[in-house]
Amino acid sequence: MLCPNCGSSVNDGELFCGECGTRLRVEPPLPPGLQPLAPPTPQRGLGTGAKVALVVVLVALVVVVIAFAVSVLSCGGCCLYFGQDAALDIALNYPAAVRVGQEFTLRITLRNTATGITPLQDIGLDDSLLEGLTVVRSDPPYERQDHLPTGVTTYWYYMDIPPEGSTSITLYLRADRAGTFQGDFTAFSDPGSRTTPISLTITP
Repeated sequence: MLCPNCGSSVNDGELFCGECGTRLRVEPPLPPGLQPLAPPTPQRGLGTGAKVALVVVLVALVVVVIAFAVSVLSCGGCCLYFGQDAALDIALNYPAAVRVGQEFTLRITLRNTATGITPLQDIGLDDSLLEGLTVVRSDPPYERQDHLPTGVTTYWYYMDIPPEGSTSITLYLRADRAGTFQGDFTAFSDPGSRTTPISLTITP
């Protein structure tokens, strides 16, 4: 064999080069039939910081999914249709101005513009409107009242409006405080919704 430092010839089994004194690393021969062991493959995995970040992302994803499910369940699924136009025309009849303490009516007429039945699930009033008034009762009576995370209070009716037919709902309201209150009235169908603005002035 040759010395790796000076290139001098060295006898097999020598530990040092006779010319330059370099220590020679001589591996003992393996018994016949054995192969040298390969160096161990380094283990690759996530570090502690990466594991913590992954757990945080998974927890955030679960929270988002749960929040979405609760939102959909709380509105009976109508949130999924918000923004799609329902096959309804809306006509509202109410006084332009009332006094504090006065009771008045909001008459809602919904006309089906489709060739098939349009189911009305519920109607909604923006909270910005309800800051100045209270819904005392309804004709016909609503089945239940809900408050959506979007800032809308809904009143459930479950009516089927026949093709090109119409239905009417009358809300009996009480003016509670002075001011001009603006917001949207929304009719929720399946699928879709239709919205129209309301502006009401309440004088002292």
